[in-house]
Amino acid sequence: MVKMALCVLMLLLTCVPTVLFAQTGSIKVGSTTRTFIVYAPDGLPEHPALVVSMHGLGGSGSQQRSMSGFDKVADKGKFVVVYPDGTFEMNGSKGWDITTNADVEFITALIDTMAGRYAIDRNKVYASGFSMGGMMSYKLICEVPERFAAIGPASGYPLFGANNCSPEVPVPVCHTHGTSDNIVPYSGLEDWMKKIVTADGCPATSTKSDVSSSVQREYWGACDEGSEIVIYHFEGMGHGYPTSSRQQFSASDTFWTFFEKHPRSAVGVRFSGGNSREKRSEPVRYCAGYILLNENAGPGCIRMTDARGRAVATWRTKTPDAGRRSLPVGSLPAGVYFVKASESSGNTVATILIP
Repeated sequence: MVKMALCVLMLLLTCVPTVLFAQTGSIKVGSTTRTFIVYAPDGLPEHPALVVSMHGLGGSGSQQRSMSGFDKVADKGKFVVVYPDGTFEMNGSKGWDITTNADVEFITALIDTMAGRYAIDRNKVYASGFSMGGMMSYKLICEVPERFAAIGPASGYPLFGANNCSPEVPVPVCHTHGTSDNIVPYSGLEDWMKKIVTADGCPATSTKSDVSSSVQREYWGACDEGSEIVIYHFEGMGHGYPTSSRQQFSASDTFWTFFEKHPRSAVGVRFSGGNSREKRSEPVRYCAGYILLNENAGPGCIRMTDARGRAVATWRTKTPDAGRRSLPVGSLPAGVYFVKASESSGNTVATILIP
């Protein structure tokens, strides 16, 4: 009888589909061990998207996972979602460091870890977060915009002296906020979004429409490089993360629908001069230990950083160079690198992949 029961149990187990449940993990960033929860559903494509979902002040990755419901969205969208734990202490609570790059380094290292584990499509990496996690989403696109295809902040924009950041390249934004929020004040949202609208090269005037009797959608687009900005205003809602059960509106589903529309543009040079941007026809390239820039470059500074924002090389030029500029970098480890040229005529920001 026991043998028969064991056989039945083994038969049932072989019939259960393989599912990758959430796993806890940790990585070392500098001298600090950082922790996270990752959920990877069954049936992932060869190169899935990645969503980084960040908790608010006083929360945790586990709490953000429960509140956001992103696991269920990932089941439908077949992407990987990771819930990192903040360690920055503020008033006795754990959150995110939005005034230095300590947590930027953590999140970029976490993305690299997920890319190595799940072969993530680096053109489909997205950041989302609630409250201080939303602030961190904006911090990431201000510091390392080339790493993210779009962001989805809920009830969070930079405060605490961090609101001077501005993305150097357009990054699509989908934002939710309650009109009665006095924790991250709704009254300051308009001024903040004006900065993002300007940074993304969007039309100055938005288009408004009613989603329901209590939810209004505000839209700016099309912006530079196909970017868009959307805000969902929740009438009478305080500081919260909209869910189907409470507001009959799922922020996580809405963010993912927005993210799917916005994979990162093909790697190449983005040039900004004055208030205009244009994409050059030929990308920055790496060849046999040299970075090749195919443009007429004036005097200025060129800086190359790795995926964690660490400086790899810096060049300063005093006289204009005509045609292709070759910059020696020697032998570098395989990976993603960023090149920024700051000149009087504008800035060139490029992403390169060294195989």
